[in-house]
Amino acid sequence: MKRSYHISAKQLGLILVAISISLFFVFLSSTRELMRVANIECKEICGHETEASCPHAKSIPIQSYIGYSVVFVLAGIGVFMIISGKKYHEELTEKEKKLERILGNLKEDEKRICELIKESGGAIFQSELVEKTNFSKVKVSRILDKLEGRGIIERRRRGMTNLVLIK
Repeated sequence: MKRSYHISAKQLGLILVAISISLFFVFLSSTRELMRVANIECKEICGHETEASCPHAKSIPIQSYIGYSVVFVLAGIGVFMIISGKKYHEELTEKEKKLERILGNLKEDEKRICELIKESGGAIFQSELVEKTNFSKVKVSRILDKLEGRGIIERRRRGMTNLVLIK
């Protein structure tokens, strides 16, 4: 049996925030190390013993600024996804509830076809429905005509077959 794994926007947002936090600490430690090396080189090259008199001491490399910018952008995107993911989940749940109410009023063959469409992520080719149900092409076409007439599904022509979508 084919398994499909879906990751929600909220989960992806949490992953991005975790990655950005990790990257922040990586950039922080590398910046400190770069500054330490710059101070050592400044003493050797410039001959300044004190960091206050060397123009290169305590300067943060441009790469660090770029790195921190990337971290904050990733964190922002992650937070946005966490916030918007909740709204998306609420909309999805409402659609699923509506679909369950509709499925309760259908005949067995119609339910079977709708369940197959739902299991395939809301879209399936009409030819696949014929294969999976072992119904004739005519029977599948008639059932889809009824479902389309009720506004439950939509068919879009794709080459020699139709793509069946749940509305």
